Amino acid sequence: MPASPEFETLLNVLFASPIVSIYGFYCHAGQAYSSTSFDTAKSFLSAEVDSVNAAAGLALSILKGSPTASSRTEPFVLSVGSTPTAHAATAETRDKMAALLNGTLELHAGT
Repeated sequence: MPASPEFETLLNVLFASPIVSIYGFYCHAGQAYSSTSFDTAKSFLSAEVDSVNAAAGLALSILKGSPTASSRTEPFVLSVGSTPTAHAATAETRDKMAALLNGTLELHAGT
């Protein structure tokens, strides 16, 4: 979970490593397959995006405050998706999300 102290510690360790490079963050809402409506699938999509976006936001704040962290030239990839949430991602929904993201959204179906 991006809000956990353990996740922040993990990011700090990874950013301090000379051999590790973080490309992005991934979330798969497997429970979305129990969705019975478009609105339910859309809420799972929001949760997926919120999770990876929070992770990327934390990573960016760590990098900004760390003189030893390598500088990023590319945005983080925020990868999300399950088949139900991919179907819930309308063009309008993707456009609304894009302005709020701490990276570039990669949306895919789970199967």
